[in-house]
Amino acid sequence: MELFRTPNFEFLAKKRHFLSFSGVALVASMFSILFWHGIPLSVDFKGGTLVYLKFADRPDEERVRQTMRAAGLADARVQRYRDSSSNELLIAKEV
Repeated sequence: MELFRTPNFEFLAKKRHFLSFSGVALVASMFSILFWHGIPLSVDFKGGTLVYLKFADRPDEERVRQTMRAAGLADARVQRYRDSSSNELLIAKEV
């Protein structure tokens, strides 16, 4: 199967165009990170474990904390996830 009869592409002749495009994309991405979006510092950089729990009924946070202490995870953070009326908890254990 022959796709091109005489493949004669001069990529090096266009190297200035490719380098210019690459440079513009690099500068634009750096400006985007520095001035608009920032560097995302989330849980990925902290280390540890996150567990999202959804209950059928409204959970008792203090009871969950007591259960965590009994399991040997006294320093785990237990908090509501989303709004206060949701039945979801976030448990975070940092290393």
